[in-house]
Parts: sequence; structure tokens; C-alpha cells
Amino acid sequence: MDTLFFDKLKDAGVDVDTAIKRFMGKEDLYLKFLAKYQNDESAANIAHLDVPVTIYGEYGVGKTTLAKTIHSNSSRKDHAFIEVDCEVIPEAIFEQELFGTNQRLGLCTLANEGTIYLKKVDALSPYLQSKLATIIKDKQFTPLYTEQPIQFNARLIASAETEFTGDLHYLLNIVTLELEPLHLRLEDLQTIIEQKTAQVCQHYHLEREVSNDFYHALKNTIWKSNLHEALQVIEKTIVHSKNHLLSATDLPLEYQQTEDFSLDFTDKTLPAVLEHVEKTVLQEAQEKYRTTTEIAKHLGISQPSVVRKLKKYHELN
Repeated sequence: MDTLFFDKLKDAGVDVDTAIKRFMGKEDLYLKFLAKYQNDESAANIAHLDVPVTIYGEYGVGKTTLAKTIHSNSSRKDHAFIEVDCEVIPEAIFEQELFGTNQRLGLCTLANEGTIYLKKVDALSPYLQSKLATIIKDKQFTPLYTEQPIQFNARLIASAETEFTGDLHYLLNIVTLELEPLHLRLEDLQTIIEQKTAQVCQHYHLEREVSNDFYHALKNTIWKSNLHEALQVIEKTIVHSKNHLLSATDLPLEYQQTEDFSLDFTDKTLPAVLEHVEKTVLQEAQEKYRTTTEIAKHLGISQPSVVRKLKKYHELN
């Protein structure tokens, strides 16, 4: 593993020993976490650079939140953050909304010295993409029904779910960031569960705690609508459940997972089968519980035994 990565975690106040144990035998998870860490670091580094940024990712992964974070950490934070939903505004009035007219100000003017966030820029027609590219290159625009150009002075942040082409692509892709789906961002998901639970409980004056199996069930769900879906499920569960400690069985039925534990005994000796079972149980416990002490308590064995067995199966991989 990258020692520099763990040095950075240590500098940030992260328990490195815990991080190493978490990633032991899970190189794919480590790589995803490393990519996320470097992605967050890139976002922090480019916030103060007045350059265009394009954020790629599926629907609901948090592109707008990241765009707002970049703006709030930039030199333009004291000025407007204007969100332009390129998919919602009809093409017939898009130029009018963006550039304004002789009678009303457009979004480009309102965003002066601030940031314009072009949400779903890949949804724009080639014609409108070309118009935007011209403004970026010329650094000015002309409101409809007028002849006097206005200087364009706003930072551009765009988001897209798919690649787009043409001049606009090259002008906006000075810096690109990619957000993974929520089910691959385990650190984010844990934070979201904790924060949303606290928020909902405070709003409805409830007292709820999250159990390990509740967290485990959410972590293993493929969130088709990403953040929006996860937040809705958490809130719905808290509101409908009468239990103080939320478990996986409190989730809506469509989100409750059924266990499929089966073994293939074909051409396997009993020791091999038992080893397979032990390894599977340990792996599932490692995903479900956050420390080796919790794993040991759940499995009814000592904590040193857990550490020794995890090391054994790690070395066999």
C-alpha cells in the first residue's frame, strides 16, 4: 500500500492502525478509498484556482454539493452561486434566461464575480453548447434585443453524467472530478447515515440509534438513485419504526436482504469445507462489525484469535 497515503491520513488525524486493519485483504476497497481521498484533495486544491471544473457522476451522487463546496472555498465565495439546470430550462428560452434581455437581467449577469453551475451540461443541444463555448472564449455576452456586450466574469463549474464533445468539452474540462456511486463510497455512506439519523431525530423529536446490522444492510444496498434514495429510506425507516435501536428488519421490505448461504461440497474434503465456512463467516463479520473486538464478541471467540485468523486468510489470498 502507498505509505505516503497513510502519512497523509496520519497528518489528518486518522487512526492509521485502524485504516490498515480495515483494508487488510481488501486491495480493491483500498484503491477506491485512495482514489476518493485524492479526489477530495483535488477538489480542495482547485477550489482557490479560478479555472473551469467539470464533475462527472451518476444521478444523485452529490455533484451539486461538491460544486457548492468548491464555490464556498474559492475566492468568489462572497458572491453569488447561480445554479442553471440545463435539462429543465426549455431550449426556446435558454438564451433569454442565461443572457437576459433589454428589460431583465440574465443569470450570467446575476453571477457576476461569483460562480455559475451548469447542472447536466451534457443535456444541452449542440447549438446551445456552441453558444456557451463562444461566451467562454470571448469572455463576454450580449443580452437579447441589445447591441452592447457585457463582460463575463464568473467561474464555471459544470456537471455531467456522460461525456460531451465539441469546443465546450475542452473549455470546461480544465479540471475534471468523478464521483463514484454511493454504494462504493463507504466512508461517505457511514457519515450520511449518522448525519441523516441525527437530523431526522431532531426534526421529529425522536430518539433512535443505528445498529451494526442496519448499517451493514444499507452499506450492501445498490442505491439506484444514490444519495436521494438513501436519505429517503433512512428517514422513512426512522419515522415508521417504533424501536429505539434500528435494525435491518426495520427497513422497508424491498430493502431487507435475504441471506443465501449455500455450499458446494463437490470434490471437497471436510477440512476444506470447514475452512471455507470459517473464512466466509469472518469476511462477513469483518464487513458487518467495525473492530476486531466486536467481531470476537459476535463470533464467541477471543480477539487475538480473530486477528490471527484474519491474518491467515489474508496471506492465503
